[in-house]
Amino acid sequence: MRGIVTIDPLNETFNNTTEYYVLGHLSKFVDPGARRINSTSNASVDNVAFLNPDDSIVLLVLNNDDTNPKSFDVQWRDQHFSYELQKQSVVTFKWNQTETN
Repeated sequence: MRGIVTIDPLNETFNNTTEYYVLGHLSKFVDPGARRINSTSNASVDNVAFLNPDDSIVLLVLNNDDTNPKSFDVQWRDQHFSYELQKQSVVTFKWNQTETN
């Protein structure tokens, strides 16, 4: 595990890691009181899902690969789509359950 920022003291520079952006997505879309819910594992990307107190569902997907974009499928009830996530990227999807019933 690494930090959210890497610091190069020799060059006096810093870089935000992918985890920095994951934290940003979490703080923007996952509300206080949310609980983690099951999401199907995918070998090519990491993912986690949450149920917010307002019953909205949030899915975060991370491609931690340094060189290649990764394709994956998302399915929720009768909705389905494919998505290609660029290398070292994170994406967030959010559903209001009342819209998916």
